[in-house]
Amino acid sequence: MIFSDYETRKRAVECMKIFYQCAEEAGIAHALFISFGLLLGIVREKNFIKHDNDVDMCVLSDKITPEQEVTYFNLLQEREFFYAREKVSYRLDKDGFNANLINNRKSLGEKKIRLAWFSLRKRHNYPKFCHWFMFPWNGYYWHTKAGGWVKDSKFPIDKWKYDANTCAIMKGIPENYIKELTTINFYGLDIKIPLYSGTCLDFYYPGWLIPQSGASIKKIACFVKDWHDLSTWKVKIL
Repeated sequence: MIFSDYETRKRAVECMKIFYQCAEEAGIAHALFISFGLLLGIVREKNFIKHDNDVDMCVLSDKITPEQEVTYFNLLQEREFFYAREKVSYRLDKDGFNANLINNRKSLGEKKIRLAWFSLRKRHNYPKFCHWFMFPWNGYYWHTKAGGWVKDSKFPIDKWKYDANTCAIMKGIPENYIKELTTINFYGLDIKIPLYSGTCLDFYYPGWLIPQSGASIKKIACFVKDWHDLSTWKVKIL
């Protein structure tokens, strides 16, 4: 569902209001922010991008607790959001995930569970929202779908050969670009975006001031062969 009409945008703002209400109740509102496509729309067009079809919301997971993540997750379920897709994993520590994915939501009650990513919507006529739980390591904030991430066709084959059966991929952004957030008003709702939004957009969407098609650029990635062994995490400049 794309944001080409007023009703879709209205439903999206309705959902965002609920997300921030749940985030306040869970104690994570200070770490929840808008990124990627909607950030581009907010900064460049002061609106949703009409051809975009989802909203990316990010969480600085090193600034919240596992218990707060679980509370937020459960509050959204109580508000009748359903989960199109989800990825959760055990967390080694505040700097990484391991590969033991848990698909049963009941297991989220365990204290060691940390969310990695989930996609949800309220009903079929509501837009989709992706949540990315980002963590710092080696000078970057990383986001991932934990076990695997994307098809190898998403990466330049001359620079990276990706095998989803034997490794995982994380995508990174320099830590200083997003570690500070600021509050703005969007459709009457107070939301958070990176303080250095222009720098983020330069990184994700080179030439972003001129509208053009295409997804965000993958500049910094990390090949993860073994989630338990940080020495196998290989950062790559693409």
